[in-house]
Amino acid sequence: MLTMDRYALMCNEYERLTGVNPNWSTRRHPVVAARHVISLIFKKRYNFTEMKISHVTGVSRSSIYYSIEQATDAVKQGEIIYLDSLETWQRVLSVISFDENSQTFESALRSFIQGYKDAHDASEQAITEALNKYLLQ
Repeated sequence: MLTMDRYALMCNEYERLTGVNPNWSTRRHPVVAARHVISLIFKKRYNFTEMKISHVTGVSRSSIYYSIEQATDAVKQGEIIYLDSLETWQRVLSVISFDENSQTFESALRSFIQGYKDAHDASEQAITEALNKYLLQ
């Protein structure tokens, strides 16, 4: 289940990748494009209602309708900023799952590497060997 906290985590990851956080209260084009695109993704890929998207993002329902319409038109017209945002959101969604109790492969791998590194004060070579052993179990 996607919550506002989980969405904020997704926005932080988006910011890490792009330097732009969709939760920023601004009308700068990259921020607006990011908000529009995630609304479109939630609607088309995950079948969220506009009300659910509004609840998760903290944006009004009428703004969500507008966002979806604008993102759809921009993607159809091939606007680079929207296409780049779409690609970035795909990367974010491959790293952070909606459910905080489940992990994507990438996040599980990151957790394993960090845990192993912390527990063993290991070199890159030792981590690589442990990873090979872990993945080939």
